[in-house]
Amino acid sequence: MEYRRKTKGRRPKRRICANRGSGSGGSILITLLLIAGIVYIIVTSNAGEWVAREVMAPLFSAVSRLGEKDKSGDDEPKATYEPRQEGINLSQSDNTETQSAKAVLPAMRCYMLQMGVFSSRENASKEAERLKKLGAAGYIISDASTGETRYRVMASGYETEQSAKSVKDRLTKEGVETALYTVSTPEASFKVTAEKETVELICSAFDVFSQAEKALCEGVIEYDKNSMSVYDGQMLSRGILNGMEEKMAPISQYSNEQGTLGDILKTYSECREQLLRLCDSSYESRVDFSSAMKYTHLYIADRYAAMMDKLAK
Repeated sequence: MEYRRKTKGRRPKRRICANRGSGSGGSILITLLLIAGIVYIIVTSNAGEWVAREVMAPLFSAVSRLGEKDKSGDDEPKATYEPRQEGINLSQSDNTETQSAKAVLPAMRCYMLQMGVFSSRENASKEAERLKKLGAAGYIISDASTGETRYRVMASGYETEQSAKSVKDRLTKEGVETALYTVSTPEASFKVTAEKETVELICSAFDVFSQAEKALCEGVIEYDKNSMSVYDGQMLSRGILNGMEEKMAPISQYSNEQGTLGDILKTYSECREQLLRLCDSSYESRVDFSSAMKYTHLYIADRYAAMMDKLAK
């Protein structure tokens, strides 16, 4: 059975996930998974990179909480959101030559590895903290779509379903049942009117979230796979933050705007603050930073999807 968020009218669904379920595995899986990964590297040609990227790099392999059963085969979202309003007008003066152009908030899909579902926030938080110590995100998604709030604990996110399934299948073979939980949103577009010299630059800013989400997804893999230092990981994250700030510069001055632009800028501010914490905090180990980087990746994906839900209402 699939779970889908209800929406009004023709608005598309945002989240796709699977049936409920939870359980536990043994902590002995830490040793088993490490041994299995090493053996796999030794006996399989060209497999070392795959294992490093998909199994060994995510340090959450030892988790014991069972997740939901996966339900695959969902189609990519085809529809686009209906605009909440006709467009965004940023023209400053009647004496300034203006021009209108199409702005696009890109579609996004983030395939998350879910490690447990809880009816208690407290229990979900305990599991999340345990996962963080292993290098997993420990990111909690509150799901009240059925009328009863459930707390889903996520370990990491992937750009493709194939990558996520590779990790899921590998863990299943080692006795750790997990689930795939997909956070997704279709494309949204609207008209922007602004000064002729800046309108194209302004329109290009709206893909900042999808670019940051993708960059962080790739950055997590690079950090873990290459055993980067915390300093190098923070420099990588700083580059993502700087790119985000540069792209949003043309519209960040409109922070007092309401409506669609106000919601977009509020989400940008939240994502920027989370990236700042990632870049500026102190970490005791590589594992701690790996967890924080995965958490930030899932945070941005989730906040973007929540923003798109709001814009569709």
